Order: sequence, then structure tokens, then C-alpha cells
Amino acid sequence: MRKAPQSKTSFVRYSLVALLLVSTATTLDATEPSPQGSGDYREPRFSLGLDLTSIAELEFSDSLATAELNAASVDLGLPWFELSAGIFDFTWEGAEDLAFANGAAIPWEQLSFVELRKTITRPLNQRLFFTTSLGAGMSYEEESDDSLYADAFAAVIWRKSADWSFLFGAGYSWHTAIDVEYEVIPALGFSYREGTERGFSASLGIPKTEMRYRFNPRSAVALGGDFQSFVTRLADDSEVAPAGYAEFIRFGAGLLYEYRVPDRFKLELGPTFGLGGELKIHDRDGLLLSSEDLEPTPGFALKAKLSF
Repeated sequence: MRKAPQSKTSFVRYSLVALLLVSTATTLDATEPSPQGSGDYREPRFSLGLDLTSIAELEFSDSLATAELNAASVDLGLPWFELSAGIFDFTWEGAEDLAFANGAAIPWEQLSFVELRKTITRPLNQRLFFTTSLGAGMSYEEESDDSLYADAFAAVIWRKSADWSFLFGAGYSWHTAIDVEYEVIPALGFSYREGTERGFSASLGIPKTEMRYRFNPRSAVALGGDFQSFVTRLADDSEVAPAGYAEFIRFGAGLLYEYRVPDRFKLELGPTFGLGGELKIHDRDGLLLSSEDLEPTPGFALKAKLSF
């Protein structure tokens, strides 16, 4: 399939809380060695995770149309790889007013994805760590052909001291049909006291920006920001773009309360806020058809993970 160049008119999966969706870059869980973290390396184990996201109203800047979004995904962590699958359910109101909808009352109703990922973190010496992640998956409305995406991430972590760590690396995202907006992104940042069992800790940079206060080893509150992009293939009979693609770009933030039983169970819940973004529609050849700006929108997230 021919790739068409996009105009850069202006979201990797690093952190579309409010929009969705799946990331096409890399996020490492806080219970594992973070790219900016200073925790000790741990061998991977079995885990089962559930993520729920709800947005009351997804708003568009040039229209009165809105969409309610409810997303759910399941992550199965194995010693060899992580398998994820999820759905994103949309309920539209006034969608006929959207230029890209072409008069359709329901541009799309449900989007699905499945993803396979392998993440490796290894110590190089007492102060240097290497982390890399490779992922591939499919995201689609009905038919899954020409919906393949992949990403890669690699970085070196320098543990300067017990409190300070620095990360240097890059991430790459690819889609079989279109040139994604953010194909290559840098991974730069630092962390302070990450992994501490009491008190304040912080990470600043890409892929992770967060301020956290841990009351005790079991409970904490965290304020964080994220940035994600996501491409999904539309149905062959889509009124928006037959066999075309929807590309979502979103900046987000969240204030989450965390409760955990160390190395066994973790629960996070709290409000999220989409800080704005963009929705692009491409035809089956990857050509850009239209673009809509997304307004800031509140939401709610719940995440649970069981390790064994």
C-alpha cells in the first residue's frame, strides 16, 4: 500500500487517557524498573491487569457534537511477553454536524485492538541500566487487514546516586498504511527518589512526567502527565472513510490514588483530564482527508493489576 506524506498541521503510546486509546510507544509499569527509575532489576513474573477509562463528553472545537467514550483493556503479563486486548465504545450526539462524519449519526461505534509486547531491562553495571521494548499489534473497527502497527524503544538509565537517575534514548512508531504524526520521539528525563516507600518522588521528561507522594508502602497519590497517539483502521463500509484510518492525538493528565500490596496487587483510580489533541481522518491510501481539534475534557480512570 502506498504511503502518502502528511501535512504537519498541527499525540507515542506514552502516556490518550481521555481519548484512548492504546499507545503505540512504550510505558513501563511502576512495579517494574522504570526507564527513569532507580529500582533494582526484577525478573518478570505472571500478571493480570485491567484498565478502565470513562469520558463523559469528548468535545470538538468546531462543532457542538460530542461523544461519550468508555474504554476497557486486559493485559496478560507472561515471563516472555505481554499480551493486551481492549475495546473502545463510543456513544455519539450530534455527529451529523462533524465535517468528517459525512452526515453519519454514528461515525463508528466500537474500536478494538490486540497487542503483543516484549520489554527487557538489564543492568550494565552498578550505575548503568539498559531498557528496550518491542511491540506490534492491530487496531480496527471491523476488518483487521492493513491495520498492523509496530514500535520500538531503547534507552540507557544512569543511576547517578541513590536519589537521582537520568534516562537517554528514543522511540520509533510505524504503521503499515500511513505515516504517523510522531514517528520518532526522544526519550529524555530524570527522576528523583523514584521507588521510595515514603515521602515525595518525581520524574520529569519523556516518557514519564509525574509527581508522587507515598504515605506508606501501601498507599500514595500521584499527579502525572502523558502524551499518546493511536491509529485505527475503519470498516470497509464506513461512511467516514471506507477502509480508511482514524488517527487520534491527545495530551492528558491525571490525579490518581494508589493502593498496593507490594509485589502482589495494585489499584489506581482517580480523575483524568484531556488537555487537548487532534483527530485526523485518512483514506485507504493514507492521504489526509480532514482534521478536527479536540477540546479539553475531564474523565475517570481505574487500573488494577494482580501479580503472581
